[in-house]
Amino acid sequence: GAESELRDLQKGVLEQKKAVTERISESSRTLAFGALASCYALLIAEPQLAASFGSVRPLLFGAAGLGIAAIVVDAAQYVFAYICIQQALCAPDQLYPTNWTRRGRTICFLLKQLLAYLAALLLLIGVVIVIFLAPPPSSGPALNPTSEARGRSLAYTTTDAPGAHAASRHAPRAICAYC
Repeated sequence: GAESELRDLQKGVLEQKKAVTERISESSRTLAFGALASCYALLIAEPQLAASFGSVRPLLFGAAGLGIAAIVVDAAQYVFAYICIQQALCAPDQLYPTNWTRRGRTICFLLKQLLAYLAALLLLIGVVIVIFLAPPPSSGPALNPTSEARGRSLAYTTTDAPGAHAASRHAPRAICAYC
């Protein structure tokens, strides 16, 4: 009767909790890896793009560090979960131990979310600064890669070279100095 309905309701709530926590973990992991990959891409980008992010390098390194920390904490959560499950298997009368392993698992679950969101936030702040708040590129000659430079060399020529098209020197500022 009523007792079995209550158990079914509790079982349904626990299944929902499991699905939601799995989704939160996946989202946190995706944010952490995404922030880390984005920071890496911006830090090793073509010289002009990397230079446009030079003023926010500390934010990028901070975001990358937080992303790495979130990934490590995510792994630690699984270690705590494994130990907790092993303890439950060794003590069948205690279905879910409430000792340090369970607390560690819960702390890691919350901490990885915080770290991943902070990593994404730092990355977003850095991008916003570069796009909207960074000073325009210097009024010096613009750099254009030579055909050799496109093949991985770092040689550049200026658009102020004799015969360069005048319009290229006065193009409106794009989103970043590289564009």
